[in-house]
Amino acid sequence: MFAPREYLSWSQMTTWERGERAFYDRYFLGKIMQSKEMDFGKKIASGLEAEETKDKEVEFCRMWLPTAKKQEKEFEIIVKIEEIPLLVKMDRFAEEEKLIEEYKTGKVKWTQRKADEHGQITIYDMAVHKKYGFIPDNNLHWIPTKEEGEKIVLTGDLPQCFKTKRTLADFASMYGRMKRAWKGINSFCESL
Repeated sequence: MFAPREYLSWSQMTTWERGERAFYDRYFLGKIMQSKEMDFGKKIASGLEAEETKDKEVEFCRMWLPTAKKQEKEFEIIVKIEEIPLLVKMDRFAEEEKLIEEYKTGKVKWTQRKADEHGQITIYDMAVHKKYGFIPDNNLHWIPTKEEGEKIVLTGDLPQCFKTKRTLADFASMYGRMKRAWKGINSFCESL
């Protein structure tokens, strides 16, 4: 029998939803999905966390994302929602502003609807609501990228900000999804 992680996270849940094999490969064999797109996103995130960088793409993001200048390390919260321990790591959380900021790089255009339906934001809001007692506002910043040869680079287009808000009804819907994943992960681990 294998013990599952002591918490549920967005990445665990979405990996579980792709199937037992994907979950086993990632969380038991340590196979991490890598792509040049993911590597680029990590480069931007790490650069925004650093005090100084000479990377022109990171500096472009700092210039056009006003809150990125206030960026430190990811903000982590661990809470228990009913019987599910939940871990979230937000790009930026400003308690006094009651605001979460999430930065996404990518070639696929984000839309307001996509931001409004993005489950990762819902889980973040659930954790903040549980710990601090309010539902935050959310800014999802899309930083457009493109392929240039074998590399991913910024397009040079300005980042787009999508303001989005969640409700208690959104939390109820997400909780059902979290509960199915948590139960499935635990049953799967017990069967190994």
